[in-house]
Amino acid sequence: MHASCAVEALAGRSGPLAARRAAAAAARPALRAPLVARPRTPARALPRRPRGGAVRSLASEEAAIAAQAGAAAVPAAGGGAGAGAGGGDNAANGKAAALGATVTEARGGEVIFSFGKPGAGENGVSAARLEGAAGAGSSGGGAQDPAAATAAAANGSGSPSSSASTGGEAGVAAADAAGSDAGSEASSEGVSPLPLSTGGGFADAEEAEEEASSAAAAAAPAPPGPAAPPQVVMSSGASMLPHPEKAHRGGEDAFFISDPPLAVGVADGVGGWAEIGVDAGAYARLLMSHAKEEAEALLREPGAGPLSPQTVLERAYYRTNVQGSSTACVLALNGSTLCASNLGDSGFAVVRDGAAAFQSPQQQHNFNFPYQLGSADGGASDHPQSAMRFELTVRPGDILILGSDGLWDNVFAEEAATVVSRCRAQGDGPEAAAHTLCRYARMRASDTKYHSPFSYAACAAGYFYQGGKMDDLTVVVSYITAAGSKI
Repeated sequence: MHASCAVEALAGRSGPLAARRAAAAAARPALRAPLVARPRTPARALPRRPRGGAVRSLASEEAAIAAQAGAAAVPAAGGGAGAGAGGGDNAANGKAAALGATVTEARGGEVIFSFGKPGAGENGVSAARLEGAAGAGSSGGGAQDPAAATAAAANGSGSPSSSASTGGEAGVAAADAAGSDAGSEASSEGVSPLPLSTGGGFADAEEAEEEASSAAAAAAPAPPGPAAPPQVVMSSGASMLPHPEKAHRGGEDAFFISDPPLAVGVADGVGGWAEIGVDAGAYARLLMSHAKEEAEALLREPGAGPLSPQTVLERAYYRTNVQGSSTACVLALNGSTLCASNLGDSGFAVVRDGAAAFQSPQQQHNFNFPYQLGSADGGASDHPQSAMRFELTVRPGDILILGSDGLWDNVFAEEAATVVSRCRAQGDGPEAAAHTLCRYARMRASDTKYHSPFSYAACAAGYFYQGGKMDDLTVVVSYITAAGSKI
């Protein structure tokens, strides 16, 4: 169909379409009036529906219901007799029992029922309100109490008129308006749409079934939880290459490896102190010496818990009283958890499956102005509490790379991961891998055309810089292996 024909067809069909929609809306059945909301359910158990079983007739339960309600028994067939005004409370309880419900409020001929569990699925109703005048009775013919008919329809017995007939009332209409003494008539053929409970038998059976299910579940073996990570150990090696102009005094970097080898650390003395004749390397070396002593002392303590690198760093800081300042990074292995504290632009990386899985960020006040620990008279020292702290789960096969900024200013983490992974694959130990990585970093630092990490950081800060950055180099490489296995 062409577009013009389609438009004409739609325009010509708009009138009949609107008429059809109006006719469909008029033919739609009216929605049932909403039920009156019930008050809050008291904190007590409500009768429950059984999981199965046939629905019993009201006539067969009449005697038990009357006894439970404290009212006189009513014949199963014949004309209904009205009750006096004094039977209102008994009639309310009789209604509740007949509908398998609990009376939550009964006063002045107004009864509120709660059916089964709140929001019971099959009944389709959680609450209903039935009102009646005290002393009113029901006829034995086809007349039916409208409120009772509404409740019957809500409980799944069809429309309100389907629950009554000329010969007798259906089971759910057994209780008439409030104030009658259970004087409604019920046909022996009528059945209640709700399963009736006499003394809580169904609830007892269901509770017993639930208890049996709970006991069976408790006896069943618990599903296996996540497997505990394997115990691992760390073997470490280090390598240092001082700046060519500082080689005569050993450079300004320092490191330590504890015994047992569960903690390692790196410090990088801030070179600006050389302008006033202070050797920043002295501060870095003393800081790492104190850190090694503190780590080993904590490991030897009776009943010592996990080794905290933050505690090691703080204790070493308060013991170091020479002039100068330094960045610092300390790692400690506790089981399969790697704990780290890093302050400044030194840092570490975790290598897994030949790739850099994690690298610690740098801490800098401004470009090339790192956080640093220093002597009290320096006036520019950061507190060790400013250190960033990390906890990582490691596994056998991982490699840790710890280095000063001389490494990370010249080598990307992906490059470093490739170098140490190849060294391990060819059988090199951690010390040989550290030495190889040091040499690789020195090659990058000497390349004036190389786009180094330092040059990228300088450009990001608004400076133009190209090539590597010549500096002291300190690298510590640690292999993570399963306890008892070879490197």
